Amino acid sequence: MQEDFRFGSAVSISDNYAIICSRGNKDNRNHSGTAYVFRRDNNIWTQVGNLISDDASNFDMFAYSVSIDNKQVIIGSYGCFSNNLGSAYIFDVQTRSQQAKLVPNDSKPNDQFGISVSLSNNYAIVGAAYGGRISDGETFSKFGAAYIFENNNGEWSQQAKLLPDVEKEHSFFGYTVDISNDYAVVSARYDLGNKANSGAAYIYKRKNDNWFLEQKIFADDGYYNDAFGGSVSISGDYIIIGAPNKNDSSGSAYIFKRNNDTWYQQAKLCIDDNTEKMNFGVKVSISGNYAIVSSNNERYVKERGAIYIFVRDENEWVQQSKILASDGNQYDWFNHVSSSDSYFIVGAPGDDDYDENSGSAYIYPLSTINPIISGKVTDLRDIPFSNAEINFENLKTIESDNDGSFSTEVPYNWSGKATISYNNYIFNPQQISIDPISKNLNQNFNISVYTISGFVKDIFNNPISGTKIVFNNQGGTTLTNSQGYYSKEIFHNWSGNTYVEGKGYKYEPVVQTYNNVDQCHSNQNYTGSKLTISGYCSDIDQLPISNVEVTIYPLQRKIYSDEEGLYTFDIDYLWSGKITAQKIGYIFTPSFHEYSLLQTNIINQNFTGSSEIFTITGRIIDKNEAPVQNITIQIIENNTHSATHAEIQTDEVGQFSYQVSHGWSGNIEAVSSDYSFEPQMRQIISISVNMMDQNFIASLHTQNNTILNEWKQFNHHSFEFFGTLTCSIFKNNESIIQQGDYLAAFVDNEIRGIAEASSGPNGNLFFLQLWGDDKQQMQYKYYNSSDNSVYDLAYKTDYEPMISIGSVQEPYVIHLSDSNEHNFDFDVNHDNHINLIDVLLIIKHITGFH
Repeated sequence: MQEDFRFGSAVSISDNYAIICSRGNKDNRNHSGTAYVFRRDNNIWTQVGNLISDDASNFDMFAYSVSIDNKQVIIGSYGCFSNNLGSAYIFDVQTRSQQAKLVPNDSKPNDQFGISVSLSNNYAIVGAAYGGRISDGETFSKFGAAYIFENNNGEWSQQAKLLPDVEKEHSFFGYTVDISNDYAVVSARYDLGNKANSGAAYIYKRKNDNWFLEQKIFADDGYYNDAFGGSVSISGDYIIIGAPNKNDSSGSAYIFKRNNDTWYQQAKLCIDDNTEKMNFGVKVSISGNYAIVSSNNERYVKERGAIYIFVRDENEWVQQSKILASDGNQYDWFNHVSSSDSYFIVGAPGDDDYDENSGSAYIYPLSTINPIISGKVTDLRDIPFSNAEINFENLKTIESDNDGSFSTEVPYNWSGKATISYNNYIFNPQQISIDPISKNLNQNFNISVYTISGFVKDIFNNPISGTKIVFNNQGGTTLTNSQGYYSKEIFHNWSGNTYVEGKGYKYEPVVQTYNNVDQCHSNQNYTGSKLTISGYCSDIDQLPISNVEVTIYPLQRKIYSDEEGLYTFDIDYLWSGKITAQKIGYIFTPSFHEYSLLQTNIINQNFTGSSEIFTITGRIIDKNEAPVQNITIQIIENNTHSATHAEIQTDEVGQFSYQVSHGWSGNIEAVSSDYSFEPQMRQIISISVNMMDQNFIASLHTQNNTILNEWKQFNHHSFEFFGTLTCSIFKNNESIIQQGDYLAAFVDNEIRGIAEASSGPNGNLFFLQLWGDDKQQMQYKYYNSSDNSVYDLAYKTDYEPMISIGSVQEPYVIHLSDSNEHNFDFDVNHDNHINLIDVLLIIKHITGFH
């Protein structure tokens, strides 16, 4: 066969004979065409001859269409004669001799008579897609025609000319035809149909010697330019119509069934792998319970062509198989089809086996079923391997399931390579070649496994159990056991990185890299270490602050700075959070240190503490609650062994305010030569909050009070040294001090200090500030407010510089036994109020200050 021979451009088959046409055969005349006869003997098809018209000439287009019935063959030649008048020829298939030449009674040039043919018993039908008739006495309308011929004792004569009911020019009436017993079908692929140019088919029935239009049919979902009628075939009570341009040329096919004298659409045939431009329905054939539909294109290879077989199950048509040429390639046009009771034939005029477009044809049993290729993918331990991709060359790709199984249906007689792949792994086998397959095939794949193992331990060589080792690139994960050991199976040719995560450690090495693993790897060890955060807590003079509470958030862990102010703690790798510092009496800066995904040790995370400041405020008002301004307020601290710590003045509203550090202890005294105050002194011990309302009531001195006039104010500036006595008064082993009690210190008969009872952490106490000179003896007088008595205490102190007796936490205990008691009318200044002034006057009287 030579170039452009196009063997298989038209085909037809009966059970024992097959006719295969070659439109491009030049042996007889240039492009005159030839039909080849094949006969089946013992299931082997052998060429037994060829068919050529007696009057063949150049460009006859002989063998453009063909049909065989029993022992007769009709062949169309729509380009016959020099004036392009078409014709059809009847041959005896056994003798390969021409029996008749069919020409219409009204033959016209270029009417394409012979573009389609069909034969059934003694009747033949020939299409003339550009046929028609003369209109208006002179215009020839080319809407198409079909002619029926009858054989009467070897003589063939025209019996009928068939025309469409709508004489639309270029409707291509007669483009395809088929005839079976008393029924003939003629397509008009661009007929108006039920939408403009959607296409239609005409069904004719013979009654006696006449042919009548029984019904015009079209698709229920017909649409513009569907080309419904692109191909037709009839078998008994069933007709199949192709619409290759349906839905962007993806194509469809429709089956109609006859019920009495009415034909109705029984099914629309669809396929799973249909795509745009596929032209499914370009050729059709039906025989008994089998319907065959071809397509120009095939999903995976352009214009390779494919065949789809459908089987009728009661009223349902189900796809049975898809057929591809075993050696099919692009542009083979494996789609020209014809079927008989037991076989079907497919022509592929574009096949290049012998030369470009030399062509070929394939014969199959009608019961052909797609074979199934199945198997399992496992590793060498027989563990299923899922999601492996198995690619069938120019066909499809599937994946193994969770059981490692795969199964797919492939076209009958498919051949090609099946290749397995997953993440560049190496399988055994990696690829297989499959010859034309006509029965089921089981094919397994397996893959080798190698081990990567090692230990994960900390810097002290202690195992780190339960930590995760990650193998990227789909390698999976594993955990260390109680000994810190891990082991992971990796597939052959795996490449990727491994790293350890979890348990709060930073691991070395950070990653280990593997390329194309083809052996086991042991001692792939990792060492984990924690991270450290440290710093110092100090005051503004850079002196260490110990026992600072450092809190770690959000872990709520607490640690404390040591004597040098240092704190340190371990923290997890990639930890995020913050730390704060706090201690009573201090405010620290910064208020916190914050971290995000920590990856290295951090030092010098220092905190600087400054004393916490509290405010002491109050007012001085008279008995009428009027403010008294310009009164001196003396702030006397108990831990400085000095005189007045500070002096401030009340403002125009009698207000005073002073700030001290956390833990400050001392007295607040109001001093004036014009006023006496209630109380004369307020005592504060270990301040920890702002002290508000430290108020004084001022009483103006009067000339009528001779006792007060004789009083001389005590002046502590006259003495060299300062000391303190913090004590409690006990009677019968119980403290008797109450609010409103006073304690005074004397040297001889001279007062050296006085204090009002105040509350301490363990009960009421006196915090008495003492002024004196070295080696003087102090005596004490105690005023008990509960019985208005003054006691001369037996307790005495030998005064020495900077003396400090007792503390707020552990006050010195003075017992009331062996003390002298004095009882008086204590309202000495007759103001109906017993206060510090009264007490001082009584003490003055007792000590002889007159």
